[in-house]
Amino acid sequence: MMKRWYIWIVFLAGLPSSLVAAHLIGGEISYECVGNNQYRIRMAVYRDCASSGAPFDNPAIITIYDGNQGFVDNRQVFISSQRQLPVTAPNSCTSLPPFVCTTKAIYIDTVSLPPNNSGYVISHQRCCRNMTIDNIPAPDTYGNTFTNRIPANDNACNNSPEFTNDPPVALCRGVPLQEDLSATDADGDSLVYSLCQAYTGGGNSPNPGPNSPVPDTAQPPPYTTIPFRNNFSATNPVTANPNFSLDPNTGILTGRPTAVGQYVFVICVTDYRNGQAQSTVRRDFQFNVTSACSGPSAVIEGQQIDSSSICSGRTVTFYQSSLNATSFYWDFGDPTTQGDTSLLANPTYTYPDTGSYEVMLVVNPLSSCPDTAVATYQVNDSVAVTFDLPDVSCFDVHSLDLTINGDYSPNAKINWNFGGATNRAFRSSQDSVMGLSYDSPGQYLITLEVTDFGCTDVHQDSIQLFTRPELRHQVPNKTACVPLSVSFRDSSRYYGNAYHFWDFGDGNTSNKASPTHTYQTPGVYSVYHRIMAYEGCRDTLEETFPAVIRAQPRPRGLLEVSPEQVDIYNPVFTVRSDTLSAAKSVLNILPDGSTNTLVGEQSYTADSTGPKVFTQVVTNRFNCTDTLRDTVYVVEPINFFLPNAFSPNDDGTNDRFRYVVSGTSSHRLYIYNRWGELVHTSTEDTPPWDGTDDRNGEKVPQGSYAYVLVAEVPRQGRVEVQKGHITVLR
Repeated sequence: MMKRWYIWIVFLAGLPSSLVAAHLIGGEISYECVGNNQYRIRMAVYRDCASSGAPFDNPAIITIYDGNQGFVDNRQVFISSQRQLPVTAPNSCTSLPPFVCTTKAIYIDTVSLPPNNSGYVISHQRCCRNMTIDNIPAPDTYGNTFTNRIPANDNACNNSPEFTNDPPVALCRGVPLQEDLSATDADGDSLVYSLCQAYTGGGNSPNPGPNSPVPDTAQPPPYTTIPFRNNFSATNPVTANPNFSLDPNTGILTGRPTAVGQYVFVICVTDYRNGQAQSTVRRDFQFNVTSACSGPSAVIEGQQIDSSSICSGRTVTFYQSSLNATSFYWDFGDPTTQGDTSLLANPTYTYPDTGSYEVMLVVNPLSSCPDTAVATYQVNDSVAVTFDLPDVSCFDVHSLDLTINGDYSPNAKINWNFGGATNRAFRSSQDSVMGLSYDSPGQYLITLEVTDFGCTDVHQDSIQLFTRPELRHQVPNKTACVPLSVSFRDSSRYYGNAYHFWDFGDGNTSNKASPTHTYQTPGVYSVYHRIMAYEGCRDTLEETFPAVIRAQPRPRGLLEVSPEQVDIYNPVFTVRSDTLSAAKSVLNILPDGSTNTLVGEQSYTADSTGPKVFTQVVTNRFNCTDTLRDTVYVVEPINFFLPNAFSPNDDGTNDRFRYVVSGTSSHRLYIYNRWGELVHTSTEDTPPWDGTDDRNGEKVPQGSYAYVLVAEVPRQGRVEVQKGHITVLR
């Protein structure tokens, strides 16, 4: 029999009275259609009756708008009934703090609302909430909005859902709960439950209006939601383990609070008709958690909390989180033995077989006030599965056989997810999959999911299918004269890296993907290319290109010009032009630009000094050529002319020592006085000597001076020296 725990809502013990002043702790609005466009509105408001402060509003203002936010009516509704909610302890040994007290006031009003195309919104607003609430920031700055909606064109006369039970009054920390918060619907509509956001309303303004604690008119929608503090949300409103969870179909609330505090909590129930939402009742409530509950409470960490035990095999470790417990007695529900008991707080037991077992825990079993908890445990063999992938990488030949390895029963649910389009369904429930193939190359993650007795194991492995390598290259069909340079280009398609081998047919090879090779020997050559793809889809591909390279021979010419150097007084050269191999033609190009085809010796006379280039072009029957060049030189004769006197007296006549040198590439002049001291040095690039001593910049005295002229002769590697005397006249 399912044990029902009531939620205990308790203000924190020992708080100052100023922190527990009169504040509302919740409310909701529902309605009933009584016919003839008449609706009976029912509003429930909850407050802490143990605090000092203002009583319930009497009357309370309920405002009605149409669905377009147009004002319809303000209703002053008086209290129809008022009562204190009962407080029920978890068991007979538990007592609650004496200050727990919650009062519920009911307001009922009947109003005429004819159908329209936008429906109606019924709302009540009131401030404020307790400042000690833990899951929203600055809680005493937020008020309450209780609201509901009548659907548009309500000719069917809709009734909103109505909660069956009052909200619970108290929650003990550490005690699991399973609370029925369901509702009924007079129309038989489908009901969906959810945890939802709280709305604020009213304010702390001392002036009348929408921001006063008691607004004289509720504001129209949309309404402002209240933010949650960190780690809290509408669906996680209470510190708990496991977290609070609301069954959307039954309205059963489960969880276990683990921290003392006050929490805003909103449950919504919506009625649906033909898939369309009609109305939503929002119960906005304040849940308080206390640790002041006395007496033992047996709590088994059942499998709904510790789900790992479902799949841990036949050996199960049991955990408890009982309150006020000092001793324990476990009965593991094994019908095959009387020894299935333990006095440990968290014992371990190994069952002889799989199955369902009723486990019982009694805390403080020998005391006058024990407590008992019962939980059903499902014991299953652990599920652990794998599969092996075949060593396949080439898409064009792949076919996969997948067999499951591991333990599971014949009733296990098996799901394969192949990760891509195949010749099978995207998901397959077959035990083993044979002959699986994919529609296209690529990488695919294969997932196997096996569920047995509610236990699930997942195994994944990936396979990559590559396209087969494709040999592609550019091998030119080329005929040319040696040396013949040819570029070979590879554009093969393969994954990763590959080994290349080129054979150029002339005894030379290369391992480059795209090599360039020069043929030095005439001949006709075949080219061979092979690749070995050793990643992805592994394969070896090769191709031979017969007789694609034709390297033609070049002729050999002979060109001799002598002598290597002459002077301009006898500029005659002897030219010998001949061939050393078969030639179709010989062309001689002489330094003056003239040409002839003479073979043998001929004479050539130059008409100027400088280098003279003779060129021979020999052509064979393959139109291959050999070009030879020979350079000889015609040089000027060496001449020196130096005067024996000059008069540097600035009269404009013979003021510089000017001389002429020809047939040399460079020279340097040195002048010495009669004591052998160097007084001047000059080159072909400096101005003529003006009779100044280089050492001090003063004019040299009249007299005789010696000179030495050193000249370099071009292309002969020698120097010429001219010596003499010069007289300086003043």
